[in-house]
Amino acid sequence: MAKKKGKKKNSNLNLITVFIAVVFGLASTAMIFASAFKGVAAFDLGIVQGSNEISFSGLQAAFGYAETKEAWGSTITTEILSANFFSLMAYALPIISAVVLILFKDTKLFNYICAGGFIASAVFAFLSVTTFPGTIVLEFYTAYDYTLGVGSILCGAFSLIAGLATLYKIIVLDK
Repeated sequence: MAKKKGKKKNSNLNLITVFIAVVFGLASTAMIFASAFKGVAAFDLGIVQGSNEISFSGLQAAFGYAETKEAWGSTITTEILSANFFSLMAYALPIISAVVLILFKDTKLFNYICAGGFIASAVFAFLSVTTFPGTIVLEFYTAYDYTLGVGSILCGAFSLIAGLATLYKIIVLDK
C-alpha cells in the first residue's frame, strides 16, 4: 500500500511539472507578439518626431517585415527586415517542445529532447540580438543601437523555467 501512495504522489508531481513546463512554454511562444527588439538612435536624427526609439515585435523579427506605402497612385512595398533564424527558433521551439512533452510525457528520451528544446529556445532568445542587425535591409534602421525588448527577455525566461521544470521531472521525479 505504501508504494502505491508514493507512486500516486510521484505521478501527481509529474503531472504538475509537465503542466508548469507546458504553460511556460506556451507563454514563451506567446511573447512573439510583444516587442522583441528596441532600438535607440545612435545619432540625433533631427527629423524624427517624438523620441528616437523604434521597436520590432517578435513576429516581425522572426518572419521579416515590409512596409507598404502609397505614393502618387502606386503602391510601394519596402522590405525593412528579412527573416531571422534565431528569433524564429526562439519562438518555435517552446511550442514544439510543449506538444512533444504532452504526447510523450512518460518517455525519458523525449523528455530530455524537450528540456533541450526549451533551454535552446532560451539561448536563442537571449542571443538573437547579436544577429538581428544583420537582418535589417534599410540603411535608415541600421543607425539604431538595438537591445533585447521585453518580449525576447520574457521568452527566454519562460523557456528557461520550462526547461528547468522538465529537467526536474527527469532527474528528481523519474528515478
